[in-house]
Amino acid sequence: MRKSIRILIPTILLVASGAASAQTTWYVDGVHGLDTNAGTSPAAAFQTVSWGLARAQYGDTVQVAAGVYTPSKGESFPMGPIQGVALIGADPRTTIIDAENATTQYGGDLVRLDSNSSFRGFTIRNGAHGSQSWWSGAIHIDDFMGGGLRVDNVTVERCVLDTINRAFYVGNPWDCVLNNIVIRNNVVIRASADAIGLWGDRNSASSGNRVHNNTIIGGDLNHTTRDGVFCDNGVQVDIENNIIYCVNHYGIGVGGQGTCAVNSAYNNIFTLTSGREYTVNAAAAFSQSNDTYNDPMFVDNVEDPHLLHGSPCIDAGDPTITATADIDGNGLQGNALDQGADEHCVEFLEADLYAWPTVEGGATTTFTVLGQPGDYTVIQLASSLSAIGAINLGSAGFLYLDPQYMFALASPMVLDASGKAQVAVPVPPARIYQGAHYFLQSINFPPSFTRMGLSDLEDLAFGR
Repeated sequence: MRKSIRILIPTILLVASGAASAQTTWYVDGVHGLDTNAGTSPAAAFQTVSWGLARAQYGDTVQVAAGVYTPSKGESFPMGPIQGVALIGADPRTTIIDAENATTQYGGDLVRLDSNSSFRGFTIRNGAHGSQSWWSGAIHIDDFMGGGLRVDNVTVERCVLDTINRAFYVGNPWDCVLNNIVIRNNVVIRASADAIGLWGDRNSASSGNRVHNNTIIGGDLNHTTRDGVFCDNGVQVDIENNIIYCVNHYGIGVGGQGTCAVNSAYNNIFTLTSGREYTVNAAAAFSQSNDTYNDPMFVDNVEDPHLLHGSPCIDAGDPTITATADIDGNGLQGNALDQGADEHCVEFLEADLYAWPTVEGGATTTFTVLGQPGDYTVIQLASSLSAIGAINLGSAGFLYLDPQYMFALASPMVLDASGKAQVAVPVPPARIYQGAHYFLQSINFPPSFTRMGLSDLEDLAFGR
């Protein structure tokens, strides 16, 4: 039975294991910072991630505040290579690296990670895609500093990669020993090559590599993902607890260069064509157990990776895997991990404002409410705790909610100049209610975006 608990999503995250103990923490704030600042406190933050990384040394942490970080605002790509440094975003829903569709001499590489580094809490979007960027990745993990021979101890987690080429390019197409590369709790949408590609060393063993609890959504007609996870050049990897949805080639592909050792377990691979779940070269060592092949039941099959009540992916992950924070910062919610990047919360309200990216003053918001079928909820926003009425979630357990149309007694819910929303609607008595208390920060996103970039609850309150 799922637990009723109070959840506080952390704003500062721990440095991933494998990185050296932090020596200096550098701060980046794209809204309030300046690259002429000292960068050693939030009040004196740098403005660009690129400048913060240029200052960081082995063992340091670069802490990035909410904002949109783009070439037009001073960012340069690729960021890195990052070796021995933890690059930590405030939250993937509000900390966004936008390449603005730039194609450079670096192809599609946006972030380059080398040994003993970690990357967490960002959305990366609008990278180069297509054949000109095939051998690249929005996140490229390789031995950039040592000649491409070996890379160890890299963790990437709680990131969203949207409209890019290859989301993760690990190793290179020749020979690179990979050890302890961990890719977990990420969401990939609209990759135009393989979502995750790993290439090892045909002549040397690798170990400890894991791809688990990621959600891969194939995307639309313009950005169709090839393989969900592709492995070659003798790479060893465990692929576990992932959801791979409607890619246009294979869910998991294993090539024949070297002898790959691939274990696939507890994944949900949903394809529209039977037999497209796996393709494995006869030379590879491939094991498969407890994989499933059902529609995962997303809130939205293109945009929103959250699981609806009744999804076959809930509690369907490997029960022996230790829980880590999901894409929203939630820990374990049931008896076992869910498949994919989202731990579905069913005994308390999930208010999913997950269409990334804006919390700009003057923008009208549309969001989704998830919960137990038939429950009543009261949603409260802003410091005034103004309420948007009691809502019966109905038999499906979710409701798309647009303030412009749902409430005849209220004006559209519009964020004021400070980034807060207040709507005065009478609240009828409710049998069951659950409160969601948001503080929405205005961080000057472009006005062309009209949807918000937050998800789940910063603060939960329960009552009857």
